[in-house]
Amino acid sequence: MGIFSMNVVVLIGNGFDIGMGLDTRYSDFINWYLQQKTSDNPIIRQFREQIAQDKSTWADAERAFGKMSFSEMSNDVVHAAQLCLSDFQRNLCAYLDEQNARFKKEKVTDKLREQFRKTLIELLKEIRAKKCQELRLFDFIAAHLNITTINFNYTFAFDELIGFDKRNILGETQRNPPAISHATFNECIHVHGDLKNPNNVLFGVNDDTQIKDENLAKVSNKSGLFQKPRKSSSLFGKSRHRIIVRFVMWCDG
Repeated sequence: MGIFSMNVVVLIGNGFDIGMGLDTRYSDFINWYLQQKTSDNPIIRQFREQIAQDKSTWADAERAFGKMSFSEMSNDVVHAAQLCLSDFQRNLCAYLDEQNARFKKEKVTDKLREQFRKTLIELLKEIRAKKCQELRLFDFIAAHLNITTINFNYTFAFDELIGFDKRNILGETQRNPPAISHATFNECIHVHGDLKNPNNVLFGVNDDTQIKDENLAKVSNKSGLFQKPRKSSSLFGKSRHRIIVRFVMWCDG
């Protein structure tokens, strides 16, 4: 009998924030965005008016942004697109910052942290038990879990519940399988950026095929201006992508 080590990658998406009570759907934000003070800039006003005419499309805001015809707003299509993107992204971060602050103030309690901890323990036990059965490690009664979190959200709801200042968050003294000797959260990587650095938040399309405006697509094809993968490399460097791939490739569960 003994202890073995497992590398675990936890993926966090917007469903987690919604489940925690945050109103983080794009549809929630769009309702808030359209209620904000109207901009003096005619391009941004036209942009907001077009959103208001078809709000349902903006449930997937990044795809909707790619379908906009910015050439109809200005002869300088790049300037118009950048102006609208900047206004949209700045307001999105402000809105999510409010949601994050409300969650921290109203929802994050010792009771919720404890409930979350217990749920997480049960999930990790299940992962450990399945891995033991898969590897036929029946003589190993405990596991040391090295956990890395890849977070696709801009917010810090998951971070608040875990508390990354306390690295070794789980521990058990029981000796009955499937015990976990301890679990360490090593890092939480916000792959699309986070609210601490709103200028580095990634928002855009996946590739040029999602850009309807031909003039904008040509510029984007050369510069990657509105493409998330290329913006990510520009903001965070290619090394970040390699680190994430390494974590995923090395994980055991």
